[in-house]
Amino acid sequence: MGETAEAGEIVAALRLQPFADVLYGMLRAAPLPGAAEVLGREVVTALVRGEVGEAVRVR
Repeated sequence: MGETAEAGEIVAALRLQPFADVLYGMLRAAPLPGAAEVLGREVVTALVRGEVGEAVRVR
């Protein structure tokens, strides 16, 4: 399975409850001070860049 297909499966899973609640909480927390210490720098970078938010937005 390619990375794109795997990413699509992950995004589909994240849209389901309870994962979606956690993900949207992370999206809200990412720009806050101290987020990198709690969530990790790579996670915050991915969330803030907007690609994750765009991928999980309800269509």
